[in-house]
Amino acid sequence: MLRATIILCHFHFWRLCFSKRLFACLAVSALPVGAAFLIKTISPYVGPPPAIELAWFLIVQFVVPVLALILGSAVVAEEVEDRTIVFLFTRPIPRMTILLGRWLASLVVLSVLLTACVLLTVHFLGESAADDQEHAFPAGAVVALCQVAIVGGVVYSALFAACGALVRRPIILGLGYTFAVEAFLGSLPGKNQALTIQYYLRSYLCGQNDAILARIEQLTDSRSIEMVAPSDALVTMAYVLVVALVAGCWTISRRQYVLTS
Repeated sequence: MLRATIILCHFHFWRLCFSKRLFACLAVSALPVGAAFLIKTISPYVGPPPAIELAWFLIVQFVVPVLALILGSAVVAEEVEDRTIVFLFTRPIPRMTILLGRWLASLVVLSVLLTACVLLTVHFLGESAADDQEHAFPAGAVVALCQVAIVGGVVYSALFAACGALVRRPIILGLGYTFAVEAFLGSLPGKNQALTIQYYLRSYLCGQNDAILARIEQLTDSRSIEMVAPSDALVTMAYVLVVALVAGCWTISRRQYVLTS
């Protein structure tokens, strides 16, 4: 099983590197970098931009779920749409290795893109606000943003990979969940926000130090919400990750895929 997972991971990684899907991911990850560059160079914005706030909105709330959706939804659904999944099923390997191997390959690409996106965005926004403590990145914010982006990408991609094993058009379901369900629950008061992944990503980011907490509280009015500790946020997201992978592996192992001609 381990050997089959590694082989599928290696094959899907190189397939992704030369696919149109990668170009779409590059375009999405370039959006916050381009916005930061415009703010630094030709924007009429007066004064240094609020770096941590822009990074939160542009990267964590938009780029992370969209990249995870593009890559994660294709883990199983791409093989179904191409009608090549039957060739994998005829091999003497557990079906779950198809999901696990392809998801791990997507995770490598996703982590590289998210890390590059954060570092390049920080490069431009950080330079623009370097001399202004009110707007610059607080100490440790760059590392925290990288960690939050990668953790969010891991959890989101596992969810969307499981959706791809369950439904035929996971990207539609993923878009609805990301920009409708999470956006709706995230705007409700009380404990409703605790039902979203963004809530735990924000809790983990704010728990890094008091400066980040103060900036995010001012940005999102989080003072009305009791956020969880960073360790509890990681544990909760780990539970979501495990449940999503188990559900995806169980589905692909049991489901009969009917392919249209």
